[in-house]
Amino acid sequence: MEREHPKIQVDDIKDILYIQNGIKCSISSYIQKYFDVDTDDELKSQVTSIVTKWVDDTFKLCSPNFEVNGMAYDKALEEKDVEPFDENLLSNLISLESNIDDMTLTLTEKRRNLPEIIKKKFEDILILQSFMKNHAEIVDDVEVCDMQIDSEDADGILFG
Repeated sequence: MEREHPKIQVDDIKDILYIQNGIKCSISSYIQKYFDVDTDDELKSQVTSIVTKWVDDTFKLCSPNFEVNGMAYDKALEEKDVEPFDENLLSNLISLESNIDDMTLTLTEKRRNLPEIIKKKFEDILILQSFMKNHAEIVDDVEVCDMQIDSEDADGILFG
């Protein structure tokens, strides 16, 4: 499923925790303000606990929609130090991964095709050596190739 809206990006996990704590403090102050002085402290404590749990649960449900320096919120909570997000570094990484994929494809293509090409080259070399052996004559202890090629022997073999 493709996302319609981008994730909320923050530079530091402390930014989200600051907002979460700010909401908790605001709720706590409203509870203190709107409950009468005559209200039981245990009731205030229970209401504060329930609302605080609601805030924690809400942020837990929202956590898949947060990113801290390009890292998932839950993972960023586990990490002690999260380095700042670098967009150029990410694009460089994506480019390098693309290059690796291209090189892998080139390598597999060469592994598939080069043995046949090498085999053909060796066959051509052997044919040439055979031709040289059959048409060379020794003059004063030096081999000299007879440059007259029989059309039957070389037809299509040397250059074919």
